[in-house]
Amino acid sequence: MAKAAVYLPWICRSFQVDLLVVPTGVGPVWVPCRSVVVVTLMLAFRMPEMLPWRKRLYYQWCHALSLRRAARVVALSEQGRQDIQRYLGLSSAKIEVVHPGVSDEFRPGYEGVKPTLIPEVARWKEYVLAVGPVQPYKNLDLLIRAFARVRARGFPHRF
Repeated sequence: MAKAAVYLPWICRSFQVDLLVVPTGVGPVWVPCRSVVVVTLMLAFRMPEMLPWRKRLYYQWCHALSLRRAARVVALSEQGRQDIQRYLGLSSAKIEVVHPGVSDEFRPGYEGVKPTLIPEVARWKEYVLAVGPVQPYKNLDLLIRAFARVRARGFPHRF
């Protein structure tokens, strides 16, 4: 991100960019055009102990500046909007909540759609899938313990 923060303003100016969309949650501190920043997680504010102090300070500082300078901010949930308001004091008028969508191929019983499955998974009738980084704030240990408990009670799914 540090290199992008240096080069993005120059690239935006050189190519006369009208709007920069930043999907990573922390945009550059300054760009010569309007920007929209999508906030995925306010980890540096909600769980600062999860980050080394240098990263924590960097993200807190960059979050504050890039979101305040953005034309619009996109939160992925109502909780995300509230966090942005609580930690950075942004007006709710500047924040839009846009829930991430799920393709219909992942919805059971959707007519006319045949999901593409990995061969090893295709033979399983039902399964529980967790996708994401293995980080303490994801609570994967809780998911594993909960799965073990329901599995012991006859839950037929695979993990």
